Amino acid sequence: MPKVIQGNRTSGNSIDVSSIDVDYSENYPEGVDLTPGSKTHNRLVDEILHRASDSHDIMSQRYDSWNKIDEVLTATLS
Repeated sequence: MPKVIQGNRTSGNSIDVSSIDVDYSENYPEGVDLTPGSKTHNRLVDEILHRASDSHDIMSQRYDSWNKIDEVLTATLS
């Protein structure tokens, strides 16, 4: 079964990257704040997790048919 990425930050399963003591100021183009914990960073993370969840919902509808194909195409040694 595939791993499911959960976007719910209140679950306690994720770490708060904004608390990590790293200087990110020189890693981004001028005018863009992608520092972990910033509004832009959080918005991007939320968008990515939302899209991953949508993708999982669509692709999981195919799991049963993929499993049947695997069964048919799997050779067994007797």
